[in-house]
Amino acid sequence: MEFNAASAKGLLERFDFATLFVNELGWDRHSAALSIEILGTPYALKAIAEKRGMVAWHCEAPKGRSIPDRPTRKKIERQVAKTTLEHLIIFTDANRAEQIWCWARREAGKPASVPEHFWYAASGNRGFLQKLAAIAFSLEEEESLTLVDVTSRARAAFDVERVTKRFYDQFKIEHKAFLDFISGIADVADREWYASLMLNRLMFIYFMQRKGFLNGERDYLRNRLERCQKEKGRDKFYSFYSYFLLRLFHEGLGGKKRNPELEKLLGRIPYLNGGLFEPHPIEEQYPKIAIPDEAFARIFAYFDRYQWHLDERPLRNDNEINPDVLGYIFEKYINQKQMGAYYTKEDITEYISKNTVIPFLFDAAKAKCKVAFENPNGPTIWDHLRDDPDRYIHAAIKHGVERPLPADIATDVDHVTAQANWNRAAPAEFALPTEIWREVLARRTRYAEIRAKLAAGEVREINVRVRNTIHIGSRRGQKRAYTTSTHRWFEEARPHLVQKIQYAEFAPSLWDGLVPKLSLPGLLRALEASKRESPSLERYRSTRPSSQRLYFRKSAYNWVSFSLEPAPSYDANGKRISASDSGEISFDSARTRDLAHTLLNGKIGLLWWAIVGDDFHVTLSNFTTIPFPVEKLATIEDEQIEASRAALEAAMQANLVFKLNAGKRIGNYNLAKCRGTSDKSDLVWRDALCLEEVWNDVELAYAQLVKTDFGESESDEGGDG
Repeated sequence: MEFNAASAKGLLERFDFATLFVNELGWDRHSAALSIEILGTPYALKAIAEKRGMVAWHCEAPKGRSIPDRPTRKKIERQVAKTTLEHLIIFTDANRAEQIWCWARREAGKPASVPEHFWYAASGNRGFLQKLAAIAFSLEEEESLTLVDVTSRARAAFDVERVTKRFYDQFKIEHKAFLDFISGIADVADREWYASLMLNRLMFIYFMQRKGFLNGERDYLRNRLERCQKEKGRDKFYSFYSYFLLRLFHEGLGGKKRNPELEKLLGRIPYLNGGLFEPHPIEEQYPKIAIPDEAFARIFAYFDRYQWHLDERPLRNDNEINPDVLGYIFEKYINQKQMGAYYTKEDITEYISKNTVIPFLFDAAKAKCKVAFENPNGPTIWDHLRDDPDRYIHAAIKHGVERPLPADIATDVDHVTAQANWNRAAPAEFALPTEIWREVLARRTRYAEIRAKLAAGEVREINVRVRNTIHIGSRRGQKRAYTTSTHRWFEEARPHLVQKIQYAEFAPSLWDGLVPKLSLPGLLRALEASKRESPSLERYRSTRPSSQRLYFRKSAYNWVSFSLEPAPSYDANGKRISASDSGEISFDSARTRDLAHTLLNGKIGLLWWAIVGDDFHVTLSNFTTIPFPVEKLATIEDEQIEASRAALEAAMQANLVFKLNAGKRIGNYNLAKCRGTSDKSDLVWRDALCLEEVWNDVELAYAQLVKTDFGESESDEGGDG
């Protein structure tokens, strides 16, 4: 059976999916139904066809309701996967104007991601027919067709990354060709740098011209190239590059001043205050740079094969490009340190924008109408927060809070059994993606605190400015500084990441110029109290090498490891070799060494590294600042301390893991699998550091940091340690 695009197009437009799949795509009839409840709302799904175990489902929005939002669609997909692992889901609206096709990409060792493809009644949807052609099967294929074949075809049709990678693969070729056209730059590295800069500028302009921002012309650059060649001649005294492009960059997009001659040359061009189009140091260093017209004709022909959309919607067509593709190019190809250019996704830019623009607008409004903000015994705008607090709390923070907790979770916080249950993954009706019960409980507590403040009318100003996603500070009154944790997440948790950001105030004077990365206020205050009251580890380490030393790996992720001997490593022939990234720290006594061993190898040691480190490298300075109140442990006998260290060391030896690196087997001790032993020492340090009241926060911070289950053969993929 040959795919009939015209017939398929008609069936798509009529929303006749059963006929489409069976008659045009060669799938088999299938009859089944599912009812899935998400946050109290039922969603009905009907099976329309199947092929070798892969099922196509249809979820139609009831009359008067729209297609569920993306977080809800992802929850539905996870529930469907429990019934049919391999599947497609087609979401449609009641008015039959929109379709969203969801397919889950599953890869070993990675969370499933769900690319989505949009069909609109008002669009031509030619790209959609190409996707359908990829999952059409003929009679000749039936005999040998397997589920693997079907899922492979679905990947070819619906994997969005495939389109991005295709653009990127060709981009590398075009980048090399463009580089070869450039003359007048003697240094090879500078020439490569300039080629990347030029292509960045041109891609940025392609997005702008498609929106009509450049003199109202959707093909502005190509039109100007042709006009330049017609008026000045091809590669004559004035080339397109020197006569037009440099003036467009530096005087048009990168300059504010306008004059009739410039406007005649460029047309109506906006000024962009961003630095990308200002004169670059390379252009100032090499004033005789030349690029022939042929280079631009070729790159424009490449770019013109794609449709450029300056929006955030998923790509609807194999030939569409949006800013995410540009971000992919930035991340995979361009030297970011050289370019000084970094790609930030829209959720982060939205967060930064909201937390800068909205406070500015509030301040401007207050300057114009103060009584709306400050009106003793009268109404103010802040009353809206008090009257309807839930409206002003992010949906991610509120998720599942209306449901009563299961009995085994809603137990007294001091009950050991309950806390063990808290480390289990929580079901979707209570949890956001990847959350365990401990995180759910912390989020519910945070929700209750925020709501109580709003309902009590305590929030009556917006008084901070965002500096970046880690550290913010007050701009008026008493100087105050706030911080948040380093966030690690799987792709499925990304949609809620920004909404869940929480800040904690810290005292800059206590952190030696560092910004501590911790968002739990109570724990941060307790650690700062320990820093004030207790000496640091630095006081007790020996400045000269001694026999009482500990060895540590200079990189880490899910654990840090300190041991009496370096973890063994072997070359390709099995011969033991010295570790190249091993550091050491010496002490004056075995007792002090053993105490440091139990502190640094535990959860407290790992969290301290996460708070002050860079989430990869392990240095002495990361740990010499940790509070080390050994005087509070003076009543503990040397033998008992040695026994604790020996028990932990034995557990570490039993959990020695290796990672293959350039043919070498690099050893490391998996402390994440030694927590049954290290937790006992942690309780001693808990009391010494006065962390009893915030120990649940320690467990929460650890759970948020370490998101890996650690199977039998797993090493720490994040950084060897």
